[in-house]
Amino acid sequence: MTAFWVAISVVLVVVWAFTVADILRRHLDQRHTLAWLLIVILLPFAGALLYWVLRRREVVGADSG
Repeated sequence: MTAFWVAISVVLVVVWAFTVADILRRHLDQRHTLAWLLIVILLPFAGALLYWVLRRREVVGADSG
């Protein structure tokens, strides 16, 4: 049973790390970046889940003209 909880913990840490990295690499203004980082740090699993649910997709290669 311990191996199960270790595996769950590793998955949660990886998801959390990817979430923090994504927040830092996104082109959000400073206020939004700080707000998301605080949410994800204070509520690790719920904050990461909330971030991925509410995250807006980036438009890649959009042609402006």
